[in-house]
Amino acid sequence: MAVRVPLGRLVGGDLAPSHLERRGSFGVARCGAVRIDHHRAQAICNTPAISVRTGVGRGVSLTMVGTALGRPWVVAAVAAGGAAPHAEVPARFLVTLGAKMTLIVHRRAFWPKGLWEQEGDATEVVELGSATSRSEKLALQGRLAARLAGAARRGADLVAGFGSPITPALLLARCFSRRPVLTYHTQDFLEPGRYPWREVCERWVARRAGLVCSNEINRARILQSLWRLPVPPVVVPTGLPREWPFPARDLERRRAILGENREEASTLVLHAGGFSPVRCTEKIIRAAASLDSRFVLAFTASPPGSESRARIESIARETGVAGRVVCLPFLSYPELLGLIASADIGLLLYPNDGIGNFYQRPGRLTEYVGCGIPIVTSCFPGLKQLVTSHGLGAVCDPEDPAAIAAAIERVGSTAESQPERNTRLREVFRTSLCFEAGSAEYEHAWRRLLSRATRGRRG
Repeated sequence: MAVRVPLGRLVGGDLAPSHLERRGSFGVARCGAVRIDHHRAQAICNTPAISVRTGVGRGVSLTMVGTALGRPWVVAAVAAGGAAPHAEVPARFLVTLGAKMTLIVHRRAFWPKGLWEQEGDATEVVELGSATSRSEKLALQGRLAARLAGAARRGADLVAGFGSPITPALLLARCFSRRPVLTYHTQDFLEPGRYPWREVCERWVARRAGLVCSNEINRARILQSLWRLPVPPVVVPTGLPREWPFPARDLERRRAILGENREEASTLVLHAGGFSPVRCTEKIIRAAASLDSRFVLAFTASPPGSESRARIESIARETGVAGRVVCLPFLSYPELLGLIASADIGLLLYPNDGIGNFYQRPGRLTEYVGCGIPIVTSCFPGLKQLVTSHGLGAVCDPEDPAAIAAAIERVGSTAESQPERNTRLREVFRTSLCFEAGSAEYEHAWRRLLSRATRGRRG
């Protein structure tokens, strides 16, 4: 059984520093001449600075975790919950910089074994669960605020908020404790007036944060003006870690999707998601009518009986391409990446309906490129620059089915062989589009914050 003892209480009299000896990367303290029985240790328990494990007889053995030896404690609240890990990637990066992490999420994302090990003292994960009704969502905000305020009282050095949905909890927690440095990182953009209450909370949090981050340079500059920040947010693009183990191309799975009667020369065009007006789904299906029969469209998140599947199949019948449209169910994250790796072209189309979609840097882009397939995306400034500078595929007018079809045709008719293109794009991900490739400014800013926290603990 383990209990926890605050470092200040130990140094203040329960254990003198002379009783501490370093061991490994953290250290071990033995009771020596001063003995603390289990009940006394439990009575002074209040912080994760020291982990106390019961020993033989009445004595205890005290195992120090990072914060006790100056390792800063970051409490990270992540808004997104589900399969994709993009919202958690920056938090993992902080652990690689030397932070001790308490990660609070609605539901943990998928991580490959060994990429972010939770064993040991580096990371503690707290899952709050999901919510659907308004009352459940309010209760969830309350639980999150209580967790954050409690961590602040127990000595957390920094509170990091990731995503606008958790800003009400950040605001509420800040009312009860102002000690930890607050940081805010958004990978989205709230169109002004679309979510008024969340917009108010996000602006309040950003103005009081010691560090504000965005995932796209144009979004960052606009947010500086909207929030009236003294400096632009630090920019770090959304992306998977460099060492993410992307799957290989699975020809058997590809044949199963295309169907036994289709030729091997068929081109599998993937839209990773279901029917959505803000993903140009109807325009994509109508574009298929202008493509020859070798092009097959596949959509995910569209199980039998779903509204997404009904809308897709209705438009496919109307345009005469029902035989070349495949609807797939919801997939786990590993299954989705396996599907992407087995496709030939990935679609990443957004309408020009606001700042957030016009200035995009989506995590899906790194999934497509990391799996080695080219993309067709909207001809907006940031996306166009990425596609042209790295040879990722083609851009087009996302509102014009004929333009979408022409872009798909260009990408599908390239002289580059599939194996060559796959190898090249995977290397582009590793060198230019992974999270670490765009994190230099982010790393510098966080190293400065963590260094200050460490000096504060040692001081």
